[in-house]
Amino acid sequence: MDIRDDEFRKWSASWTHLNPDHRYELLTDHAAKSYVSESYRHRSDIVSTFERDRILHADFLRYLAILADGGVYADIDTECTRPVRTWIPSEFVQSVGCVIGIEYNASAGPLEDFKGNLSLCQWTFMARPWHPVMQQVVDSVTHMLQQQTSADQRITAGLGADIGELTGPAVRVARGSILFKTNP
Repeated sequence: MDIRDDEFRKWSASWTHLNPDHRYELLTDHAAKSYVSESYRHRSDIVSTFERDRILHADFLRYLAILADGGVYADIDTECTRPVRTWIPSEFVQSVGCVIGIEYNASAGPLEDFKGNLSLCQWTFMARPWHPVMQQVVDSVTHMLQQQTSADQRITAGLGADIGELTGPAVRVARGSILFKTNP
């Protein structure tokens, strides 16, 4: 990705400008490791899985942060165009605990880079702390990453693995489908 610093500043400023009452935080690699160790000290499986492979940190961290603290996650190259408080109509604010957008729906026609009929947006989403959808996503990702662990305790996802199947939008479609079917 070839993006100049001024573009990152513009995108970051869009979030703080439209949402002045929110805390904006960027987790560095070092801060992320400390954050996960502290927030998930009761889940050694999550901490050890997170620490094993740096390639998958970004996707896994976004789910872990929103599960533990709630709030809004947005990739650093995402611009905020509306205040977060307007994302949910006022009559639903108390009853909605998780908002995940649809990135791709096959009913609009097939796209080459997408598998399946539906892909959920993972570059911006929001949830209340410990929301069941996010809990199932974290549990699912943890389990799938543990299944990819080799005898030397390194996660073996790499050139041959489809990262999107392990930590990307496909995971949330699968987990979300189960929740929607079991908790209408």
